[in-house]
Amino acid sequence: MSIPVLFDANVWYSRTLTDWCFLLFLGSDKDVEPPFFPAWTEDIIAEAQYHLRRNNPHAPEGAISKRFKRIRGALAEWEISGFAVGNYGYADTHDHHVLSAAVAGNVQYIVTSDRGLVDYVDSQQFLFDVLTPDDFFCHIFEAFPGLCKRVAQENEAYWEKVKGVKAADRPITAVMLERSGCPNFATVVESVL
Repeated sequence: MSIPVLFDANVWYSRTLTDWCFLLFLGSDKDVEPPFFPAWTEDIIAEAQYHLRRNNPHAPEGAISKRFKRIRGALAEWEISGFAVGNYGYADTHDHHVLSAAVAGNVQYIVTSDRGLVDYVDSQQFLFDVLTPDDFFCHIFEAFPGLCKRVAQENEAYWEKVKGVKAADRPITAVMLERSGCPNFATVVESVL
């Protein structure tokens, strides 16, 4: 059974992490449920889009807006909306909307690069866990090794054939994952390539 997973803005900000969310979500066989459903909120996507624009002020409008329109369109049925934002006592009040969405959406995991949020939820009694992208992808690999291996091989072929990119001493897929803050998953992926 697929589990609902809420991805934070810092995941959607990263092109590599976004790609891997979609590769693993859409990469399962048509007659098999995907390992997870990527839940999202408009606020989370808007936050990612805002930071991407802020850090790339001269990028063409279409490059950024098109990317987030695609995310919204592809995941429309898993949007969490219409919830109240509570006060959870977490010091970073800008993440209360993420915690509220996780509660409202009855998700199993929040995936975020925010170590403070990971540590906070670990110290509380929520009905969900918070994982870093690295830990989440490793968890998916343990549960679905065949899917992850196939997706990694397809991704490596994409980089080599379509983009013409090849790392000199190791697979480009592993290099990109490591650069995106997923060193453990990069090692696992490298072992199957």
